[in-house]
Amino acid sequence: MRTRRLLSRSAACTIALGFALMAAPAHGDDGAAGASEHDSLVSNGTPTAPPADAARSEKGTEDVAPLTDDDLKVAQATEALQPLKDAIDSTIASQHLVGLATEQNDLATQTLTVYWKGSVPQAIEAIRVPAGLTLVIKPAEYTTPEMKAAVRRVTSAWPPNAESAGSGLRIDSIDLLQDGSGLSIRMSDSDQSGAAESPKIPDSVVSVLQSLAGEVRVNAVSGEPYPGSGESAGRTNDQPTAPGWYGGSRIHNPDLNDVCSSGYSVTVPSSGGVRVFTASHCSVENWDNGVAASPTKTWAIASHLSQSAPGPAIDSMAATTSTIAGAARVYTGVYNSTTYKKVAGDAMSMVGDSVCQSGASSGMHCSLTVMTYTYENIDSVWVWEAWNNSIGMTHASGDSGAPVFVQRTDGRVTIRGVLHGGLPYITCPPPPAINPDVTPECKHHLWFVGTVSDLNPYWGYVTRTES
Repeated sequence: MRTRRLLSRSAACTIALGFALMAAPAHGDDGAAGASEHDSLVSNGTPTAPPADAARSEKGTEDVAPLTDDDLKVAQATEALQPLKDAIDSTIASQHLVGLATEQNDLATQTLTVYWKGSVPQAIEAIRVPAGLTLVIKPAEYTTPEMKAAVRRVTSAWPPNAESAGSGLRIDSIDLLQDGSGLSIRMSDSDQSGAAESPKIPDSVVSVLQSLAGEVRVNAVSGEPYPGSGESAGRTNDQPTAPGWYGGSRIHNPDLNDVCSSGYSVTVPSSGGVRVFTASHCSVENWDNGVAASPTKTWAIASHLSQSAPGPAIDSMAATTSTIAGAARVYTGVYNSTTYKKVAGDAMSMVGDSVCQSGASSGMHCSLTVMTYTYENIDSVWVWEAWNNSIGMTHASGDSGAPVFVQRTDGRVTIRGVLHGGLPYITCPPPPAINPDVTPECKHHLWFVGTVSDLNPYWGYVTRTES
């Protein structure tokens, strides 16, 4: 059945759910600097070599295990909706159309909802909807650029002076509401250590925020307390042998004794060079594979992990490896596994996606639902936020920089981004679920910097793929 519905304007929603940016179609076959207070890692002692069977000297084995029934359904639903999203985004980009607020998918009903400000262009209404899918177009009050401009106005002027309402409150993050009706601002006490209860936001503070935001409507909610420490990640002992570093590998800073994770590999179009992404808050230093006891297993992932052109809202570093380049593969399984999946391409995230992350501290976690695109104000970075639908964790200390992706029916993965951090803190499961070499700090939500929305456009790089 081909279905398209154009709905009349409904009352503005005040619940923070989420949104997706306009972007180029998926690539490949799939059709904030410094360690932040909530996303830094203090390594629990010098990392030790993993067991011989986890040394990865043979670069592991491809993970060809069939997807579970639930994971297969998610992969099939995601792949079915992707061409429709690509067609919409391509039309918007090629015809320079203005009016997009958000996009949201419903995997269960195979529905893609587009929120649009103003009259819907004929080019959008004329897009062919594949059989079995539904395209719903709803009215929005604000476009994405209008909401992002309001975020800049608010964050640039906050906090107000000491005599103003709200001077003791901190903006933690700002969600762009999924229906394009405005902003939801999460706030907490600026001096809280994590033990304090979330504050009630006075009406006077909301009034100040609204005046800063201008015409874009805002509401303020109490945010989760930040205990003052957080993430960073990596898998144990990846080897400098062909075909190169995989996403989700453990990387270790011998000077700071910190660990993080490698993300995914990219090609530099101008030179043909290959680099590996990770999170820039892991610090700009030399890194190795974390096995200092064996010179044959120790090598620098980069001469200097650095951003050649650092800018706001991009928590990323592109590592130019000193020996072997990055491979178009990501590790799967537990933190010391040797299995991997090949990378088929990349794609824009949107609300409703079901994603996985695979870091070497906590291993691979899937069925994480993308809830919103948000401005994380502590580190000044735009991120996608995903939740674990159960009470379980999404990631742990040492997972920063890890790849975020969706699984495909052909056994490969589509890259969606690089892990930045998250909240709130939850009780960690005991080893062997978590790498014992790192201080266990686990989170229920995760934030990741998007590949298509932010990373690749900023750097001008192309995600590497393997068939």
